[in-house]
Amino acid sequence: MAFLTPSTSSSSADAPRAGLGLADFTLGWLRLAAAVPMFYYQSWSQAQKAWRFVWSQEAWPLAEKVTEMGLPQPPVFAVTLIFLLTVCPFGLLIGFLTRVNAVITCVALGFVFMTGLIVSPWLNAQTLLLYMGVAVALAIGGPGLFSMDALFAWARRRRKMKKQRA
Repeated sequence: MAFLTPSTSSSSADAPRAGLGLADFTLGWLRLAAAVPMFYYQSWSQAQKAWRFVWSQEAWPLAEKVTEMGLPQPPVFAVTLIFLLTVCPFGLLIGFLTRVNAVITCVALGFVFMTGLIVSPWLNAQTLLLYMGVAVALAIGGPGLFSMDALFAWARRRRKMKKQRA
């Protein structure tokens, strides 16, 4: 049960940290459990509609609803919102710029929650609050060890150690 008690001291630049902790597994599962359903159920169909709206000039109900709200540049705003709700969950999934993607996701979902936009038939108020809570938890907790951010930090520490040795 060594993975349940993380160690904070690192003795080598070859290892990202001395021990895996339960928090690392939890953050990895949290990223996976939030990003995959958010991408598949909420944003993928809207991303396809946004693509057809931009390139084929097809009607898009979300752009019409944003136009009714009176926001400036409604088509640009709607496409940007769906772009963020498509790209940020992918960044959360692989653990790339996790805290930044979590904050952007939380802000975008907060906008959808406050305005009442219907992005997906499955995205009700409870689901929005759940995703926002997960995004806040990831913004506070970070990516964990199983992420691209941890890989980049490990590589940066390793380069620093090689420079110190030389």
